[in-house]
Amino acid sequence: MLDGSGDSKVWAIAGRLHPAWVGVLGALLYLPTARYGLIRYDDPWLIRDNALLHRLTWDGIRRVFFDLSVEQRLQLGAEYLPVRDLSVMFDFAIWGDRFAGHHLTQVLLYAGVCALAATLVLRLLENRGLAWWVGAAFALHPVHVEAVAWLSERKGVLGALLFFGAACLGVRYLRVGGVARLVGCLVLLAASALAKGHMLAGAGALAMCALWSADAVPRRRWTLGSSALGIGALVFVPIYVAGQSVGMVQPYHGGGFLETLALSCTVHGKYLLLMMLGGPYSIAYPVGPDFTNFGLLGLGLLGLLVFSFLTVCAVFQSSRRNAANFGLGWWLLFLAPVSHIVFPLQNLLADRYLLVGSWGLLLVLGLGVVRLPRRSAWVVGLSWLVASTVWSVTQLGHWESSRALRLHAVSVHPSHVESWHRLASQAEEEGEYDQAEAHVAQGLERSANATDRWRLYHRRALILQKQGRIDEAIRWLRVAASRPEAHKAYANLGLLLARRGEIRDGLEQVRKACEYQPRSAHNQRARGIVALEAGEVEEACAAFAEARALEPFNADNHFNLGLCELRRGDDPASEAAFEQALELRPNLVDQVDRARRSAPR
Repeated sequence: MLDGSGDSKVWAIAGRLHPAWVGVLGALLYLPTARYGLIRYDDPWLIRDNALLHRLTWDGIRRVFFDLSVEQRLQLGAEYLPVRDLSVMFDFAIWGDRFAGHHLTQVLLYAGVCALAATLVLRLLENRGLAWWVGAAFALHPVHVEAVAWLSERKGVLGALLFFGAACLGVRYLRVGGVARLVGCLVLLAASALAKGHMLAGAGALAMCALWSADAVPRRRWTLGSSALGIGALVFVPIYVAGQSVGMVQPYHGGGFLETLALSCTVHGKYLLLMMLGGPYSIAYPVGPDFTNFGLLGLGLLGLLVFSFLTVCAVFQSSRRNAANFGLGWWLLFLAPVSHIVFPLQNLLADRYLLVGSWGLLLVLGLGVVRLPRRSAWVVGLSWLVASTVWSVTQLGHWESSRALRLHAVSVHPSHVESWHRLASQAEEEGEYDQAEAHVAQGLERSANATDRWRLYHRRALILQKQGRIDEAIRWLRVAASRPEAHKAYANLGLLLARRGEIRDGLEQVRKACEYQPRSAHNQRARGIVALEAGEVEEACAAFAEARALEPFNADNHFNLGLCELRRGDDPASEAAFEQALELRPNLVDQVDRARRSAPR
């Protein structure tokens, strides 16, 4: 297979132990996350409150695999990832709402990822010492903390496990053949992409494995490469259709292609720095359309040009193919889907995007380490692993709670509005209104040039509302309701105006909210409430019905629709909605009885 020869004596300590045992390192590192709970960042709505995933039923399985409706996709995170959803269903079947068990599942999956990542090095290069070091470096690298410690990133860890399994089977097929190995490889490849769409890049990685394996039978190389690309193309279709329907593919972040290209190079530079242990690591970095760092831009551009040149030369000249440019090509392949050049995504950059791609750069680094003189190799190799462990343990501590995570984020990126907003939201929910306002004030002070400051104005208004200061809340909501992205501010403004008796003005605001974002259940509920107060019963019922379609497991949506149908005089529809509400939340029985008794006869 590939040539990864070097001073293997340095790694004689590995002996006859299979490098897959590095999975134990990964498990031990992340075992403390078993005492962690949920993070207020997608975990509540995607996992805790997502009733569809709480029961392992045939109907639930059918819906996650075959229901591509906008409403269903929004409920499942605006993506088509049925394998991820199925794994969460199994978690609830095994652990229920004991989320320590969910974290334990995540740790075990990651241990499997590390074991397979090391095994892949061994199968490709037949160098046990190199496989041990790359596997250990992979298991301990701090850029993986986000993917393992955050339950909502189950898709990344599961997708990585399935893909590395596919790659190991694919390489084995290239060596010894076997239809079962080929089929297993392709099935795992498809499953990995249905766990995380990013794994579609794995089709290209398998094609690279085939192309670089010069000693394999040509027919096997062609079969694996073409089959992998074909499966990738087939799986891409439902993923793209679902993502396009819910707006997952965004406009270019930089305003145009060239600006986004420069931004993408800056992001690449940051990724290279993070891979070289240039922390701190965080869920937010000071990189964006309004951010200029010529150092990162230059590093990213240089890396992109050099890596691309070496990889392209190897693709077209077999004599240039080696393990190093294979690793660089692997890195570029898994970078492409999150580079924002092919598909501009919602998030500009994130540690979790590097989970599988990092293997390529660590392979290149490992090749350099094993070629050093014996003493130097030990010093460099162990120093890297120790530094990785220190960074990872430090970053793990930040994931212990939502508050710790966000406080660390604003220490790394002081102008990150979203983190200030979430800190204020958490303090507000805990009744610490002064602390919540302090977070809002700090965020506004440090984000003078941010385009999403409206979030903090919106949060300030909600804090004031909680304290009964309605007039002040309305004033700040009018400031927040300044752009289409602030659609929830329009909805909340409409609700408060109606509460103050300004029904028509309130109705205008909630209609704007639904115009800007009709797929928000919150906006549709607000429109239904205000329209009903305004006597617009037909509009109210339509809005409540849409809210129910968007959030079918929210009992309030069924109850609101029941009230509206009762007002409209449609008793059968009202009773059906009330029954669904009671099925979801039995303690609504008193409210339903009062509504029935108060209905005009």
